[in-house]
Amino acid sequence: MMSANQQKAADYMAALNAMGKISSLAEAALFLTANATERAVQIELIGVISDIANTIAKEANQ
Repeated sequence: MMSANQQKAADYMAALNAMGKISSLAEAALFLTANATERAVQIELIGVISDIANTIAKEANQ
């Protein structure tokens, strides 16, 4: 069983990992504007970003 500090550290690491993924996906999405196909992929990436953020928010509230 993890101590409270170990659990908090693990939670922070998970949040930092998620933030890194969000940052990478958002940066990629910025460049997908050349045509309708790229814009559709951009919308999908924004959806993935939203899903990651919602998952982290739910886990933080538990």
